[in-house]
Amino acid sequence: MHYGEGGDERLMDLDSTNQSLRSTFTNRTEYLLTMLGYTVGLGNIWRWPYQCYSNGGAAFLIAYATVVVLIVQPLFMLEIAVGQHFRSTPVPIWSSVHPLLSGVGWAATLSSWTTAWYYNILCCWGIYYLGASFGASLPFLNGNAGGMDGDGAGLPWAAREDGNGTVVMNATFYFQETVLDQTTNVEHIGGLNWPLVGCLALAWGLVFLILSNGVQSAGKAVYVTALYPYVILAILLVRGLTLPGAEKGLRFLFMPDLDKLGEWRVWVNALVQALYGLGVSTGSLTVFGSFNAKDGDVVADALLLPAVNLATNVLAATVVFTVCGYVAHLNGSDSLEGLELSGCALAFQTYSTALETMSGGAVLAPLFFLMLLALGLDSCFALVELVVATLIDTGLSPFSHPGKQGNWRLSLLVVLCTAVSGLLFVTRGGIYYLNVVDGYGVGPVLIVLALLECGGVAWVFGGKRLWKLCAADMGPQHLAGWRALYWRFCCAVWGRLAPPVLCVIFAAAVYDAVTGDVAKLVCEHSYEHCPPSTGYAVWIGLATSFTCLACLPACALHAYCSPDPQAAVGFRYAIGDIDAAAWADCGPGRASGQRRSSLQRASRRLRKQRREARRADVRACMAAGGESCSGAEDAAGDEQGDGGGSEGEDDDGEWKVWEDMEPIPRRSGHAILR
Repeated sequence: MHYGEGGDERLMDLDSTNQSLRSTFTNRTEYLLTMLGYTVGLGNIWRWPYQCYSNGGAAFLIAYATVVVLIVQPLFMLEIAVGQHFRSTPVPIWSSVHPLLSGVGWAATLSSWTTAWYYNILCCWGIYYLGASFGASLPFLNGNAGGMDGDGAGLPWAAREDGNGTVVMNATFYFQETVLDQTTNVEHIGGLNWPLVGCLALAWGLVFLILSNGVQSAGKAVYVTALYPYVILAILLVRGLTLPGAEKGLRFLFMPDLDKLGEWRVWVNALVQALYGLGVSTGSLTVFGSFNAKDGDVVADALLLPAVNLATNVLAATVVFTVCGYVAHLNGSDSLEGLELSGCALAFQTYSTALETMSGGAVLAPLFFLMLLALGLDSCFALVELVVATLIDTGLSPFSHPGKQGNWRLSLLVVLCTAVSGLLFVTRGGIYYLNVVDGYGVGPVLIVLALLECGGVAWVFGGKRLWKLCAADMGPQHLAGWRALYWRFCCAVWGRLAPPVLCVIFAAAVYDAVTGDVAKLVCEHSYEHCPPSTGYAVWIGLATSFTCLACLPACALHAYCSPDPQAAVGFRYAIGDIDAAAWADCGPGRASGQRRSSLQRASRRLRKQRREARRADVRACMAAGGESCSGAEDAAGDEQGDGGGSEGEDDDGEWKVWEDMEPIPRRSGHAILR
């Protein structure tokens, strides 16, 4: 018997409460396109190619594909499955699985909100470039952009001599000196960049329009926003493949350096990028799953969407590296090693250079930056929708009628708070803070939350129990055939493979953050001349991570100290494993050792009663001449010991009993059940 059994009653009650209030997508196509728009975003266009370049090209591609198949894809299915079945957001779901895990939902929500602070800055830049694209000439395609001297004019690259003699593209000068008006390092924050402030306000206005109209309107919009980027990328790919030197970039992307696979940083970055790129551990997948039809095929979705995401990564990286090969060719280099690719600005530098080489670049430029805007809005909508849906589902919305998904007042409040929080990133030195928060403020949170989600499902609720509950929604085909095999594989990953791997990766990620070189993130170009005092910036990113992770012990402590017995963490009463009389005998007033012993005795007593009742039912069935008495084998198996394996194996007979359980009485002190 596992901790989640009594909690199943609360989850069933949670399901019935939200079923009638929850909006859903009109059809499966809208759901898949919305998920595609979320999982395929700006991260595929700039973050994945940059990580690929920084970690050995093809070696990173191999590591990324490996961790997606073995770790991240099963986690992707876990999140959409719990959302689709329980029809709620992460906070109510994980609180009902076990009060100790209530912080998982809050940490995911806070992490998504902090990500939205800087993620919409990319949309802001896209709007700036989009406006510049409608001028008489394109400044970012002009050789004199950014105040270069005449020696670099007319070329798609410029050899401006800085401390390192770095080769910098024309578009890079324009981005740094005109768009950002960038300061020299993180210590000089500068004032607000008012043109970018205006673009940021417009970007958040677009997000608000999508949010205020609810999930149905978003489902209609994705017919364009999710498919349009592939048209633009295909055009850029054709042009990139025809550029001289493109083969140098393709060789870097597809011919692996096997020695790189032995470097632990490659695997750490691959896992973090896979979690980030697919939106795992952010909570948004659970929210979108809750808006899907309850009989949706989560196995097919979990196999299809990550595969499309990986293909999009390769497509975008191919465009980037063909252009990089072209720039290396013009510079007389045989490799890409001498190029300086910066993470957040990559889409506005390398792709602009690709546009420069095309005869119709002036026509294609507005379409390209409109594509970047569409990709950014898809993902930013998902991040903010999680916050809005969480406030609604937990009853924390300050406005009336919280069950209405199109609550424009709540959406406006969340958008305003998020926009104000992101003003730091539109200062003249904001790019440095964006780099640091993106580099160190995301990865540790995603890894820890993925670890807790695996443990919560595999060891608390039961992986096979989730399988059976989802199979009851989706049909018997999930209990046999290839879908059943994949469910078994996922249960093994959740309970056995993922936890130790994630623990090791988390330790490595923190070690890399503390000991790694952050100069490239916090200084403009002269990395070796970067002031030592700028090293404090890494702690800004880590502080963002650990602020989100602080939700875990804070929520656990709150539940432990709560006067409501149902929310008391660590006491089996919270998950229905002991009755009220046993709770009264061993409540919080007892010493911890006495309380633990009393709880253990009460739990053993109750399990024994349940086991004997189940055996009596089986004996009565067999005495009546029943040919197949469900639960006979499992009742006998219970004599070997309670609880089964580490994955929460549960018998079919007990599962059928759960379906007939009456919901437990609601308690006014338990916010989830109000």
